[in-house]
Amino acid sequence: MFRLCLILAVAVLAEGKCITDYSAGLHHMVRCKELWPLGQGISFTYNVPKACLSTQCGLIVDVHGFTMNADTEDSNTNMRALGEQHGYIVVQPTAPTAPFSIHFGLPNWNADYNGVSCTGLAAPNGTVGKQTCWNPPFTKQPIGDRAISTWVEEALTVAAWKIDQSRVHFFGFSEGGWMAGRMLCENPHLFASIAMLSGASNADPFECVQSNSSGVPLLINQGLNDYSSEWRVFDAGFQKLKAKWQLGAGKVIAGNSSCKQEWEFDCSVFGCTCQGFANWYGVSFHPRSFGCAATATAQKWFKSHKCRKVSASPGAYRGGCEGCFSRTQYEGASGAYVELIAFDYVADYMDKGHCFPGSDNTKVNLGELYPFGCPGAKERAAGGKSGYKIGDEAMKFFLAHPKKTQQEIVV
Repeated sequence: MFRLCLILAVAVLAEGKCITDYSAGLHHMVRCKELWPLGQGISFTYNVPKACLSTQCGLIVDVHGFTMNADTEDSNTNMRALGEQHGYIVVQPTAPTAPFSIHFGLPNWNADYNGVSCTGLAAPNGTVGKQTCWNPPFTKQPIGDRAISTWVEEALTVAAWKIDQSRVHFFGFSEGGWMAGRMLCENPHLFASIAMLSGASNADPFECVQSNSSGVPLLINQGLNDYSSEWRVFDAGFQKLKAKWQLGAGKVIAGNSSCKQEWEFDCSVFGCTCQGFANWYGVSFHPRSFGCAATATAQKWFKSHKCRKVSASPGAYRGGCEGCFSRTQYEGASGAYVELIAFDYVADYMDKGHCFPGSDNTKVNLGELYPFGCPGAKERAAGGKSGYKIGDEAMKFFLAHPKKTQQEIVV
């Protein structure tokens, strides 16, 4: 009976109306009544700049990850303020909770086309499993994807908002990042460009992408030391995407091409001495201090070499606290365009590089389980810093990639 209600809810959604207040300002956690059977229900938080009531604006969909909600997502992306600044309505949906699964009580986008909870989370360094939300022939759209795309399509009909349909973009982190991969296949007509953050989980986020498809311009932000959306899983899928889209050799356009994962730890950068480690990572004289060295491999080296009694020399260069990122540009013969930002920053929680570079969310906010900003507070206290803010970089990407006209495509 419950499943039947879910199916009926989706059917109603396609014909229902979720947006009733078109005024400027922040509209917080607005329920869409047609979705009431989905746990405690999906909601949409959307901000409408005043300027969008008189001039054309774009639209950005900003989707959170597991355990998060619209507000915690915004605390990491700053997308509402960026939308105000650049002329974009920003909608941040909050996932329904999952009452009949191990994810009880936590916002969770991992539900299939019937709204039934499905796999999608991977334990750190765990076995890669087969996801069950989105499988060949990729015709049964997960219910959360359907709800969000339906909301966007309704928003495009709101005359008061004057949305420029060539400037509609999608941004997603973790579960939202996995959804970003699905949106490449489900709604290429809807979005001018897409930003995927930490979207691999335990599956190939690009599995549905077809060979020789031109693709939507894609910005990918992926942690080299991500313990949830693991690099090895992400990279396996990315290599397949490169073949499908016939992407050429990548060109590093920012950052450092030598960024490495933690298990490629190279002590030669600090001379392979305890004092060198302390100087490089800003270690203070404390029995449990590793300075800004937050990954397991670095800490293991420090402990195995019995370096507990050293601390950084006054004025020492803390090169290890600067972190590393590389931004690589790929272009395909059919017009596909991808930028991949790989980074080694980590946050202060178990999933480490599963985080938002440059975010100031270094303490747990109300409504979230972990602080998702990286570098984390401990790393920043030791001098750690990020080379970019992912919210700013995503906005720059969106501004640079409006949807091409048919004439531009032909040329």
